[in-house]
Amino acid sequence: MVNSQARSRRRKSLAIKGAVVAVVIAALTVTGFIIAGSAQDEIASSGPVPDNGNIYGGIKVPAPEKRDETDLHVDLASIPPAAAEGIPAGVAPAKEGEPVKVVLYLDPNCTHCADFEEAYGPLLEARVQDGLIDLETRSVAFLDRASPTNYSSRASNAMACVADWTPEHYLEFTRSMFRASQEGGELANKDLIELAGRFDVPNAEECITEGTFRPYVKFGTAAAEAHGITSTPSVFIDGKAWTLGDDLAAALPAPEADQ
Repeated sequence: MVNSQARSRRRKSLAIKGAVVAVVIAALTVTGFIIAGSAQDEIASSGPVPDNGNIYGGIKVPAPEKRDETDLHVDLASIPPAAAEGIPAGVAPAKEGEPVKVVLYLDPNCTHCADFEEAYGPLLEARVQDGLIDLETRSVAFLDRASPTNYSSRASNAMACVADWTPEHYLEFTRSMFRASQEGGELANKDLIELAGRFDVPNAEECITEGTFRPYVKFGTAAAEAHGITSTPSVFIDGKAWTLGDDLAAALPAPEADQ
């Protein structure tokens, strides 16, 4: 009973916090918009897609067994149209017999995304390992508007660097990054490089310092806004929006032993 009550409180807390994110984003100062806007203008509007990434700004888990050498690029001038009203591009039910598709929007500087990761990250990873879901993470930079260091963009770029070279460590790196920023605030590039080094990510220093995938993050953020994503975390399961605060485990396919 105690565990059930605790889970219920956490779900209610996440629902409240998710609503707060939207309010905070809407209430940011004009100065914040100007500073972040000018900084983002310096980032190219087109660029490469990381390995295991897609043209919607997402990173796919699990990664294919073979490295994808396809030279994909995204361009801010060519954002794909939404799949349907309230449904972003690239969000669709799985084909019969395939793992359920789960699309998660997060912002690395979002404390509520960190709460979501703590509460549900292990569950999602377990369902991926069970072969029951394909997870796609779309990391956006909404909260650059409130950051003097454009942390959301820099951290999202670091996540893409990891996905590009060591996709098997992507979820663990993301979890570690959230924990580190929750404990110590926005991470500097040197901190992101050090964290990536723990997972033996080749070319991490170059990729993070040069912002190799900053254009990809810029594109993904613009696409999310164009598709009506106004807060993070936002989750889509099998082509439909999941209501923050509902029972996520119940919304996902379960192993036969749990049925």
